[in-house]
Amino acid sequence: MHRIRFKTSGKNDILCSAEPNKTLLAAAQEAGVVINAPCGGKGTCGKCLVRIESELKNGSFKACETSVDCEITVYLDHSNLKNTLLEDAGIITTKNLSEYAKFAMAFDIGTTTIVGYLIDMRMGEIFYTTSILNPQISFGADVITRLNYAKENGGDKLTELLRSAINSMIEEAVAHTLININQIQLVCVVGNTCMHHFFHGISTDSLCQAPFSATITEALVNRAVDCGIRIRPEGIVKALPNIGSFVGADTVSALLACELHETRDNFLLIDIGTNGELVMGSKGRMLACSAAAGPAFEGAKIDCGMRGEKGAIDHAVWEDGRLKVSVIGDGKPVGICGSGVVDVIACLTKEGIIDETGLITVPEVFDGKKVYIIVSGQESGIGAPIYLSQQDVREVQLAKGAIAAAIIMMSNELALEISHIETVYLAGAFGNYMDAENACRIGMILPALKDKIINIGNAAGEGARRAAIDPNEYARAIALAKKVEFIELANNIAFQNCFCEQMGFEQE
Repeated sequence: MHRIRFKTSGKNDILCSAEPNKTLLAAAQEAGVVINAPCGGKGTCGKCLVRIESELKNGSFKACETSVDCEITVYLDHSNLKNTLLEDAGIITTKNLSEYAKFAMAFDIGTTTIVGYLIDMRMGEIFYTTSILNPQISFGADVITRLNYAKENGGDKLTELLRSAINSMIEEAVAHTLININQIQLVCVVGNTCMHHFFHGISTDSLCQAPFSATITEALVNRAVDCGIRIRPEGIVKALPNIGSFVGADTVSALLACELHETRDNFLLIDIGTNGELVMGSKGRMLACSAAAGPAFEGAKIDCGMRGEKGAIDHAVWEDGRLKVSVIGDGKPVGICGSGVVDVIACLTKEGIIDETGLITVPEVFDGKKVYIIVSGQESGIGAPIYLSQQDVREVQLAKGAIAAAIIMMSNELALEISHIETVYLAGAFGNYMDAENACRIGMILPALKDKIINIGNAAGEGARRAAIDPNEYARAIALAKKVEFIELANNIAFQNCFCEQMGFEQE
């Protein structure tokens, strides 16, 4: 056995041991240490780089390809575990919290990020907000990679990681607000179907193969101790119901927050994250589906991609014959996040640098495969150019084609003209920061909907807050889920044909 010392910024060292020749990523996964590994350890993404010091090797290496063959020290920067796009993180109110006896916490468990809210149960007021990366990122950026891991190895580790993350967020909220943990009566969790099953320790095998069905769709209420959640001993954990295989309780929660349980016609709700979840309503019917958007908009599978955090290029415009960008934190850029990718591709298609098929065509590129966003290494924070590759464009085409095709399929099923959709609710952190006009320009959202888009932020978190404090809202969410019809697109030939048609870029 060889000893590993993980050194993290702002945290105590983490010590563990590994058998000879075990990969560093596998050792970190067993020890519960988070290393960003979007490809799940296949060696294809190159984003699990860590700095290593040892007798045999020193420098930066891929964790998934590095064998533990001696005692080593691994340097990790976990400062980015905080989601810098969550602008309201921290204490929301300065009121004397001791006046309030009962609190709840609501959690939106996303594939990439987990967001938590500490709520006064009497007034419904949010006192503290926190967010962290979903620690399952070490097992892959997308749910399919994690599902395959669980099928081969069991899901216990993935369940343990989620519960541990939520407990740490509860402890953070308690520490910062100085309440007693016994004052927390209830936890309400929402997430997509995969995250729901992982959190509850439910088998996900049925999600890995046709007909891709959820093991459980109904709402759940359990004792907190049975879920491994540390609040008051008699506390409970409530989970909203799922709709279908890849449309989960987070979508139900978003519908609740938008008050779409009321009589509303001709609407579209889109939550674009690691997975795209959509609901369309018309003539008293509501349809839901998922679009395998992939993790491109979360920074994975993009050569210079990253999450929406400090150093990420988040927006771009074309001025004076070149791209001009904005950077989160206003420092030097170190990569590009999803909203930046959308802007860059929108600019390049408008200028004809990317043609209608998605091909990079102009002389300004290197070997016909890259467009440089930041040309000089001195201008970036990584000492190298930041670019968009031809493969990056293809990844975005796959994602945007799936979302656009899903919209068309639902409108066809409802016999609803796209132009008759009155409101498009765009949910989620990515949707909140994405330029809606550019999303329409690249065809991710159909151009006819451009002037009908409303950004609603983390609607899933807001719905979870409502369900946590109000039994009537929780009951309303259950009734709402039963009204939504789930349509499976995975094996639908008409969807596949539509998907292919929507992968191109319209030229102006």
